[in-house]
Amino acid sequence: MVNPFKTFWDWISCKIIYINQELEEQIVLKDEEISKLNVVIERLKIRKDLSFPSSYNTIDIYKTLSLLGEHCPDVYISDMSFDLTTQEEAAKFSEETAVQYRTWVSEKHDCDNFSFASMGYWSDGLKSFAYGIAWSTNHAYNIMIDKDMNVWIVEPQSNKWYTLDYIKENPKIGELIYYPMRMIMM
Repeated sequence: MVNPFKTFWDWISCKIIYINQELEEQIVLKDEEISKLNVVIERLKIRKDLSFPSSYNTIDIYKTLSLLGEHCPDVYISDMSFDLTTQEEAAKFSEETAVQYRTWVSEKHDCDNFSFASMGYWSDGLKSFAYGIAWSTNHAYNIMIDKDMNVWIVEPQSNKWYTLDYIKENPKIGELIYYPMRMIMM
């Protein structure tokens, strides 16, 4: 006759071993997840050491309207003039802000929130750069004028920069439409 207790205890022992292995695997996965999140947390901490771009020259409201107005029916300009920098310094600064490392959440923290967050860093301090927010029919993003009067489209979710000419030729990237623009605020 088979001893039912031995079979039962063998079964329990096997289950305990299996559960322990599963727990070990879950702990390893969670540790990896925690490590990744710690990297994101460090990138998202408010940075006091941001190296703001240099201002090389300025652009007045009329030239700003002239550059942007032909591409968008509604352009709202907040200041009479703006500071201008290079695209290289601007891209470096935008990278330092770490806006692109934030998590996208539908209708909570989506394209408009990313563009507002990016704009916020550009609005900090005593300089007022020609950096704003633009909307198309299905997307919000940032827009900048550099020191050579080139207009740049900035995707704040990835920190990718496109010339306006490139966007006019390629108005749709994936599902996102960048051109024509519906509204610009700077």
